[in-house]
Amino acid sequence: MEEQRLTKLEKIKKQGKNPYPNHFSPTHTAAQIQASWGALEGEALEKNPPIKLAGRILAVRSFGKAAFVHIQDRTGKMQTYVAKDVLGDEAFQSFSELVDIGDIVGVEGTLFRTKTKELTLKVTSLELLAKSLYPLPEKWHGLTDVEVRYRQRYLDLIVNPKVREIFQKRSQIIQHIRQFFLDREYLEVETPMMHPIAGGALAKPFVTHHNTLDMDLYLRIAPELYLKRLLVGGFERVFEINRNFRNEGISIQHNPEFTMIEFYEAYATYEKFIALTEDLICSLAKKLLGTEELMYQGEQIQFKKPWARYTVKEAIVKFSDFKEEDLEDSKKIISYLEKKGISLPVQKDLGHLWTTLFEETVEKQLIQPTFITHYPLAVSPLSRKNEKDPLFVDRFELYIVGREMANAFSELNDPIDQKERFLKQAQERKAGSLGDAFYGFSFDSRCYFISSTQKGKIRFLIEARIAFRQLFQGLGLRFTAGLTLLGVSLGVMSLVMVLSVMNGFEKELQKNMIRSESHILLYRREKGIEKWRELQQRIKKSDPAILEVLPITYNEVLFIHQGRVQGGVLEGVDPATSSVVESLGTKDLSKEGAYIGEELARKLQVKEGGRIKILLSSGQESAPPRIVFLKVLGIFDAGLYEYSSRYAYVNLAFTQKNLGWANRVSAFKVKVGEPQKAREIARAIRRQVNFPFFIRTWSDMNRNIFIALKIEKVVLAIILSAIIMIAIFNVVSSLIMIVIEKIKEISILKAMGMNRARVSRIFLWQGAFLGVIGSLLGIGLAWLGCVALSYSHLIKLSPDIYYLSYLPVEMKWQEVVWVGSGIVIISLMASFYPAHLAARLFPVEGIRYE
Repeated sequence: MEEQRLTKLEKIKKQGKNPYPNHFSPTHTAAQIQASWGALEGEALEKNPPIKLAGRILAVRSFGKAAFVHIQDRTGKMQTYVAKDVLGDEAFQSFSELVDIGDIVGVEGTLFRTKTKELTLKVTSLELLAKSLYPLPEKWHGLTDVEVRYRQRYLDLIVNPKVREIFQKRSQIIQHIRQFFLDREYLEVETPMMHPIAGGALAKPFVTHHNTLDMDLYLRIAPELYLKRLLVGGFERVFEINRNFRNEGISIQHNPEFTMIEFYEAYATYEKFIALTEDLICSLAKKLLGTEELMYQGEQIQFKKPWARYTVKEAIVKFSDFKEEDLEDSKKIISYLEKKGISLPVQKDLGHLWTTLFEETVEKQLIQPTFITHYPLAVSPLSRKNEKDPLFVDRFELYIVGREMANAFSELNDPIDQKERFLKQAQERKAGSLGDAFYGFSFDSRCYFISSTQKGKIRFLIEARIAFRQLFQGLGLRFTAGLTLLGVSLGVMSLVMVLSVMNGFEKELQKNMIRSESHILLYRREKGIEKWRELQQRIKKSDPAILEVLPITYNEVLFIHQGRVQGGVLEGVDPATSSVVESLGTKDLSKEGAYIGEELARKLQVKEGGRIKILLSSGQESAPPRIVFLKVLGIFDAGLYEYSSRYAYVNLAFTQKNLGWANRVSAFKVKVGEPQKAREIARAIRRQVNFPFFIRTWSDMNRNIFIALKIEKVVLAIILSAIIMIAIFNVVSSLIMIVIEKIKEISILKAMGMNRARVSRIFLWQGAFLGVIGSLLGIGLAWLGCVALSYSHLIKLSPDIYYLSYLPVEMKWQEVVWVGSGIVIISLMASFYPAHLAARLFPVEGIRYE
């Protein structure tokens, strides 16, 4: 599809037209056309002036010399009528051949109504404004792949009108909310997006770095702290519609980047905010929907005021089967939660137990707009205490369709009360309570916590930087480190290349065997197989993966030509099924004569068309051997030396007539579609034919070769690994030299407060650097070497060696990863002793040699 569109693009350019012009100006949108002329018919409609419309083609219904084309612009869709007699032959042909669904076009024409009374634009001129090189999703099903919808939003917006409506409503919602607060004398502000501390909420922040100040900053979790400062500064009503970032999970209810509104008002309580929330959402419903009712996932949501209101305890009693009189008994609540399979909170006080009970049993049942108030003080440490009952706070949350939609509370402004709560939270944290403890950190404590984390990160980077600098500082150390890296990289290169060559050998040898040999061989050792045609059909039916069953006769003979004698095999093959012998290609075995291997022909010095003598045993001790003369019909290349140097193929009927096989065969060669499954198919054949013969697969016949190759691969890997260990000893030597050379620097670091663990880590870093850099260099050199061997065939081989003319290679990245990881781990282990030596040094060692 994409190639066809590119071809059309080239045709448009060859016609001298710009496929992406920028001069067309529409006079109307689809919505404006419907609004202005949607109610007109007949002559009143036909008097409309020429209209220009631009948009994307979403559908084309062609009728030969005419077509209905649906065009979509920013306001909706409009049907247009493109006819050959109106547009002209050339323009219509260009439209038919070069314009596709998804292209953006500009059309001009007049309005009329079709037989079905649909308002349609009759096109008098059409111009391509943008050629689409990729097809749109299939029109009837639209874009249904959720991942594609979210990754390619533009496609989602093109083909899913409901998504466009959501985006438009979102914009309208933001505009309405902004105007709602402006009308109530709130000041809209903008606060910093990057914060020096991760304040305002408990979520995990995104971290960025300020290069000029050389400090880490945190993307805003919430604007809370800055808005409160504005409140303190005298702005009594402030709000901000802002983007916030939380580096946490993703779901339909959670997004790492989201928009929210946060507002503050002086001299107000949470009760006022409850009324404000009702007014805001009700006015939104009327503005966007024109009603205070909304159908959502089968539920009729009523936004008419007043909304339901419950305390946390009242909601538990109303929406769960837990009794009111048991709410003060923590043991009964714990027993109830355990019976329901609900995880218990870390803290087992009544406040946390009530909250867990509410969240797990009540929240999902709050379908209609519902305010939940009077949260326990234990779970709301920064909210103002309720003056009537200090165990609860002045806070509310709004729930709709089982989800929290808003959260607000009266701010805690008593500094003594706030300090007491912070101290209590700190004590709970020390006691092991991690659930809500972070709420209790004071501002200074939170700053200290963040600063400590940053210092830990900086120390980590400083250690790595010192390690790298020491490793390559000074001519002597550079030389030593360079030699160590060279040794490690050459060792890695050698090991990877040897493994790659052995892999290549095994792959090429296996490929040649699969191509040249039968995949399964069935045979009898004595008299051969009679009634072989019936047996051939039974074998063929034993498994659908069997492609061909080739009956053969097998004769060990002497080939003689002009005094040259070579031992070998003369094999009789049925011409009707000779395709199983792939090395023969399209050779015609119906003629009387022989096809011989390339190496055998070279040894006998016979060419195509020559005659050879074949000497074979008569099968009886007193009888003289048989002699047969055969014409060489052709010479084949089997891909394996064994076959090319010893085998000759003749017609099966010839061997049965002249070599004593009568109406028998000695074996069957079976070719299958998947050679790797030859053993499974062989078992299926044995179950089907139930005949006393031997069965061997191609892997069985060559098992010794593959075992030998694997042993050779392991032995070479062990030898080269031992050589690599010598390079690793160089790592130890290099690091010990660095310890000796840098005694003064190490002593100074320890005198400045660097402990043993950190000094030790510096040398562990150095061992890791040597291992990682050496491995990467070695792997890179091995890759270059393998590429050179693969494409240039630098190393030639004798055909006698598995009939391979050059050294094959195949790099397996699993082996490369294992080798690289192993070298890094070994290098790291080699650095433990130097790291131990460095860690034992005392500051006084730095002046011993002064």
